[in-house]
Amino acid sequence: MTRKEAESYTDNFPPLKAELERELRKTLPIKYLIIDNDGTAYCTACEEKLYPGEYDSSIKHRQTTVCSHCGETVTAIYNYHNFHGSVVECKSNAGVFLSDGKTDNLYIRFYTVTLLFNAREIMPHIAINEVQRYLFTANQAFRYGLKYAWESKNGYYTKVVTGWGLRAKFSEPVFLNYSDYSFVNFPALKGTACAHSAISENFGSISYLKFWQAHKNVEALIKCGLYSSVKYNEDMIDWAETEPHKMLGVTKDVMRAIRKGQIGYRDYLRIKEEFPKITTLDRLIETNKHIGYSFGILDSLKRKLKTDKYEIAKYILKQNVNINDYSDYVRIMQSFEADFSDRQICFPKNLKAAHDRAEAMRQARELEEKAKKNAKLAEQLNTLKIKRKILEFSIGDYFIRQPVSTDEIVAEGQKLSHCVGGYAERHATGKLTIMFLRRKSAPDEPYYTMEVSNDYKIVQCRGYKNNWVTNGGQEKPQEIINVEKMYQQYLDSIAAKKSKTKSRRKTA
Repeated sequence: MTRKEAESYTDNFPPLKAELERELRKTLPIKYLIIDNDGTAYCTACEEKLYPGEYDSSIKHRQTTVCSHCGETVTAIYNYHNFHGSVVECKSNAGVFLSDGKTDNLYIRFYTVTLLFNAREIMPHIAINEVQRYLFTANQAFRYGLKYAWESKNGYYTKVVTGWGLRAKFSEPVFLNYSDYSFVNFPALKGTACAHSAISENFGSISYLKFWQAHKNVEALIKCGLYSSVKYNEDMIDWAETEPHKMLGVTKDVMRAIRKGQIGYRDYLRIKEEFPKITTLDRLIETNKHIGYSFGILDSLKRKLKTDKYEIAKYILKQNVNINDYSDYVRIMQSFEADFSDRQICFPKNLKAAHDRAEAMRQARELEEKAKKNAKLAEQLNTLKIKRKILEFSIGDYFIRQPVSTDEIVAEGQKLSHCVGGYAERHATGKLTIMFLRRKSAPDEPYYTMEVSNDYKIVQCRGYKNNWVTNGGQEKPQEIINVEKMYQQYLDSIAAKKSKTKSRRKTA
């Protein structure tokens, strides 16, 4: 299809039917239960009426409850509440898959859905505004955007939409709220050129569909759950092959380990490159588990201890600790000008016990010095507090907040018997960020402590005694691991927004 032919589709996209508008409204992140003075309620999630006795009448304004019709969690809004002006409650972005039933073209129309309340009106208004269009054929993709013109009326010029136009550059859709997007109407994919793209409700993007057009056999990797491996290693994949393990250039054993989640594709390649003398898969997996991508730390330890990386790897595997834990111990001992020519200091028989002793020494020294540093650190920390407000997060039964002072960080380390106290100064000076993970049921009780890097990555998340079971700690619950994953997704969205802002400034 030529660009001229593609232009003929600008105003001929399949229409958005009423049932699809309803699906779009369901993408709103917050649902409401609107309660009138007579006790009748309306759920924006299922669009059904509820009568007295069908919902919790003791629920207060702005509190959450559950709709008895659809089971969705909803926020109560009472009729007597007076809104001032228009109050935007929430927004969502969604792409709608459409087909024309005549060709194998896939049409995608992107919308921003906005829910708002107006003054003196109890029922919410939901605006659905189209912002972008895409057309996918078997081997091509086109992007369309709105065209504008200025109209004069009573001496004033107004910007009005005149239609749709083909864009020169193909890219991801851009939304005014800079949020991510989802897709609806997956059945429309059937019969289109993208029917076998492996795109699903849990995975997919415009960029992926464009990528799939160039590499149709990527579908085999997607079905193995390996999109991240593909995304970051496109040049390393043999696109002439069709079997996943051959495409990745690994053995079937390695492929099975990757699919089971024992090791990532990139992790396998990096750890194998870093430790070429390790030949067994199990050993590589264990080494990756304890070292990960911390090769900079590994090199630093080599220099400090005047040894090689294989001896360090062998030691931390034997001690069953993470390289960060070992690095913490070495760092503390270095601060006391320890003699690293003594192998008993370099490689203590019980690292956990040695680490605790070293940490106790460090905390004692810190208590003596903190009175001198407190004033300066407090000043630096107060400057950073406003910037770090965006890092605070809440989900389910948990929330994540920043410390109010360096003393609170030290107290956190003492309460949980881990070494976060040693990070207080670096937190106050902005070299890294410490965040507290708390249970909403016990907001003031230390539970888990996070270190977040300046590029918005979770470096570590530790509970009581670093979760070292053999040292009296407890295994990290799966629920906390899930919270970590959700928080990292939130941090990724912050990083993406800042990257877009920085890019715009450079362009300007």
